[in-house]
Amino acid sequence: MNKPRIDWLDAVKGASILMVSIYHVGLIMDAYGYSITWLMKINALLTPIRMPAFFLAAGFVARSSVNRPWLYLFEKRIGFYAYLFVLWSVLRFSFFGNVVPNRLAALEGNDWTWLISSLVAPETGAWFLRALAIFYSLTKCVESVPKRVVIPIGILASVIGFSGIVPMLFSFANILQYFVFFYVACHFQHLILRLSDMPLRLIALGTPVFAVLTVLAWRSYYWWIDGPAELAAAVAGVLALIGIAVRLENSLLGSVARFFGHNTLPIYVMHLMIISWVAHMATQYNWPDHAASRLSLAVVLFLAAVVLPVVIKRFFDRIGLSFFLFRLPWSGAARKPVVV
Repeated sequence: MNKPRIDWLDAVKGASILMVSIYHVGLIMDAYGYSITWLMKINALLTPIRMPAFFLAAGFVARSSVNRPWLYLFEKRIGFYAYLFVLWSVLRFSFFGNVVPNRLAALEGNDWTWLISSLVAPETGAWFLRALAIFYSLTKCVESVPKRVVIPIGILASVIGFSGIVPMLFSFANILQYFVFFYVACHFQHLILRLSDMPLRLIALGTPVFAVLTVLAWRSYYWWIDGPAELAAAVAGVLALIGIAVRLENSLLGSVARFFGHNTLPIYVMHLMIISWVAHMATQYNWPDHAASRLSLAVVLFLAAVVLPVVIKRFFDRIGLSFFLFRLPWSGAARKPVVV
């Protein structure tokens, strides 16, 4: 099966990376003493949709790779993401050890044993690369298992991950939460395409359900409410986001979202380092601490998060470094970029 070329899919990926960037802007500002309460609340509200949207988009284009032999899948996808995970974990560690500290993970850059353990149990934003390698592997492994068996297990795992009933590292919880989105998108492309043909219904139904269930999970103190509510909110939110992406397909906002969707990988792997550096410089030069200046700093950090990685990636392209920073250098994948 050939990968469908769907413009709105890139917009969904773009929306995901923009939400992730806003989330990290909020965390970094809080870490540097410039917290914006309403921004933190918005980020909390968007929790169920940020990464489900990304993994659904990734799963949507995964089918043709999963259908290929293991050797092809390992080189083009599993090995590729595992390589990027190790590479960018090391690059992040070097950056935070030699340029600016990581206020969100004090040991990153300072303790080599932490780096080694983090390759097994990720504690940074690079976790999503490892998750992609795992999702491709797992989807291939259960290829012969009936979908009616895999999907309920995936739903149960997602509920457990969202509920917090089992204490675990956030990257492990994320893998439990998001695999079902990847798997369903991989195997039910035609259903998603049919749903995308009714964008107004997706928006009208998905948006209020997403909002209500997210607030319910946010205010609940019971795991048996949190888990199912957040999973259902994630499904509703992703469907609403697809509807919005379809409606904006021919608009300027749609073009902007697609642009960032095409540049997902460099933004994901570089944006936290960039905003940490900008925030560090702001404190060094005594950035004013009042409402207007905090808002302006948030805008500066966000623009730096989503623009500078694209500029840096294109610079790396020109000087010939992209062949190993964003590709698998010892395979045919080095000759052309792989879209995340």
